[in-house]
Amino acid sequence: VWSEDGKWIYFTSNRTGRYEVFRSPAPKSPVSRVSYEQITTEGGASPRISPDGQVVIFRGRDGACYRMDAREKKVAQLPRGFIVPPLVGQGTQLYGYYADAPVGYVVRYEWLTEKVERLARVDFSRPIGLAQSPDRREILFVQNDRNDSDLMYADFEPFR
Repeated sequence: VWSEDGKWIYFTSNRTGRYEVFRSPAPKSPVSRVSYEQITTEGGASPRISPDGQVVIFRGRDGACYRMDAREKKVAQLPRGFIVPPLVGQGTQLYGYYADAPVGYVVRYEWLTEKVERLARVDFSRPIGLAQSPDRREILFVQNDRNDSDLMYADFEPFR
């Protein structure tokens, strides 16, 4: 995953014997060997990066999703319901798929207040997708039902 400013590449590798998240400066020439810095130490995969590059969201070895402050390397677990690392929205907001048995939702999560807001109910029995607009204010997601699937659009207002 490229950082928004194009200066960093975040990736998953098992070069330490288990999957971890690493960060590397973006290459400056067409073909070059890149150096890297290990970001996680207890296992990690599927990184997502905040627009300012200061927050890394990833899936841990235990299957849970985590948020890490890239400067201080402080890690906090997200609510257990996130089934894939969520997209990083504006400020301290995340958007993602959240399982709340027996159903699932597309949610917005505010990590400072730990508020989870359900935006839409979704069926997780079929493959799903989630995409975010460049300004991180809108998302597209697939809504499946028994017979059909639709591409859904959501435009978000700040938390009230």
